[in-house]
Parts: sequence; structure tokens; C-alpha cells
Amino acid sequence: MKKALALIMCVLMLLSLCSCAVKQTNGSFDPAVLFEKPAPDITVTALKNGASCALAYFCEALNEKYGVEFAADKNTAGESLLNGKTEFLLCGVPEAARLYNETGGGVQILCACAFDGFYLVSKNDISSVNDLEGEKIAVSPAGGFAESITKYILSANGLTADGDYEFSYYASEKDIADALNNGSAQTAVLAEPYLSSALAADGVTVALNLGEEFASTKDNRGSKIITGCVVAKREYVLNNPDIISDFLEDMKAACEYIATDSKAPQALADSGFFADRRSAEIAIPHCGTSFMRGYDMRVQVSRNVAAVYEINPESLGGDLPDDGFCYLL
Repeated sequence: MKKALALIMCVLMLLSLCSCAVKQTNGSFDPAVLFEKPAPDITVTALKNGASCALAYFCEALNEKYGVEFAADKNTAGESLLNGKTEFLLCGVPEAARLYNETGGGVQILCACAFDGFYLVSKNDISSVNDLEGEKIAVSPAGGFAESITKYILSANGLTADGDYEFSYYASEKDIADALNNGSAQTAVLAEPYLSSALAADGVTVALNLGEEFASTKDNRGSKIITGCVVAKREYVLNNPDIISDFLEDMKAACEYIATDSKAPQALADSGFFADRRSAEIAIPHCGTSFMRGYDMRVQVSRNVAAVYEINPESLGGDLPDDGFCYLL
């Protein structure tokens, strides 16, 4: 009798596990069941920006499997990873390179999840990079990724900061959006979620997609600007291959979901990431949410760090990261 009861219990347990499989309906994933399978206590940290839309979209479901935290700034986020308060960090490629150099190769990029999210907006008549001659371009922060990649694109088109144009620096992208709204700025580089609010101002339009401009430069034909990548400590990656594999599958599903599912805008609004559904509908196409890993990712990462290194090597920690920078399995 005991053996029979034990057999029944085993069968019930197997059925329970099978019921936790990821479900798919009409080609889209259901966030209510995507992350049901049991997992260790894992935290993902990110800044609240366009690159982290996939995390925001799955915030409710992710919190059943991963703890999701939005940091106040990139320094706080980076410290959380290095001191062990978080297992995964979503950040920009320059920040990942800086952490790599500061730790002597102690972190790795696992995947890229957001691309080409920088846009040049203006109230002026700008239709090409050369039209930026004589412009004052608002950016935030000083020495940040947006400034470096913009300066690289301008330089590749023959414009220099020594008289052809100038940057004006703001404490935050919100301040830039406000400046465009009140008329104290005319031209700026922005990403979501502040891009959408800036476009609501009278006369402000997207003049240039900086991702497209980067891809047209001589040394980066067809390349992408990686605006969001996921980083983990190398020791954690080596010691937890199954967790890494699961996380990458989950992140891929999250990116595919937000990019293709019609319910994404309402889910982002419900999570509080955007003010309402309409704001989310405008913002999602500008976030560039997509998924890339392995050798394809390494090619794109290497081109991003090379461009930034040419303009601002200090933002990378002073050196180009070596081939161990990217996780390739």
C-alpha cells in the first residue's frame, strides 16, 4: 500500500511540473505563466529607461522568478552587481566595459536586448548629419554614451567639436525634454522614455535615427548601437550554467513578447513604466527591444566599444576589453 501511495505521489509531482511549462497562444507568450517554473532567488537590476522595457513588461511575472529592481543611477546599479546585491545588471555597453576593466575581466556581457535607441530631435530643419553644423546639441550626461556615439557619427561625417557644433549638457534627459518644451533647447539627443514626451512639444520632430547613421559610417556598415546589454559576474556565470541558460531563454522570450505582442502597451501602462497606454504605444517602437547573444553579439559589441574608445576611452575604463568580454556559449 505504501509503495502504491508513493508511486501515485510521484506521478502527481510529475504532472505538476509539466503544468509549469511555458505556454504560447496565437504566437505570443502569456506573461502570467512564462516564469512559473521554480528558480533560485535571483535579482535583476536596471535603470528605468527604454532599454529596460522588456524587464518592465514582465515585472509582475518576473518577480515570481527574479526580483526586479530599478536603480537610481548607473553607479548605484554597477555597485549592486560588484558587491553581490544583484546577479544580473542591464546597462549600456560602455558601462559594461568600464566594469570589465575595473574588475580585471570579472564581468561578462551575456546578451544584448536593446538596439538603436538614440534619436536626434530638433525644432530646426535638419535632414542630414551635415545640417548639424552650427547647432547646439543638448545631451545628458556629459561624457555619456549618447554624447560619445553622437560625436563619433559627426566626426565620421567630417564635423568636429572645434567650431562646427557644440554640446550643451543637462543633468538628466527629463531636463532636456523640459528644455525642448519651454524653448530653451532646439536640438537634442534623446532615448525613451523621455523621447516621447519631447515629441509632444510644438515643432519637435525626429530629425535623425542615430542607429541608422551609425550603421552608415565607413567602419560600421550594417552595425547597430547596443543601448542595453545584460552583465553578470564571471564567477557567477562559471558556477551557475543552468541559471544562465534559463535566464537567457527568459530574456529572449521577454524581448520577443514586447516587440510583437499587441497587449504590450497596456501591460507597460499597468506596470507603471509608462503613464498610459498611448504613451507606451508611441514609445515601444523607439526602444529597439530585440535579443542577441553569442558571436553575432560580440561583433556588435566590439564595434560599439571601438567607436566609443575613439571618442572617450575614459568612459570604458581606459582600455578596450579583450575577447573574454562576451559570453559565447
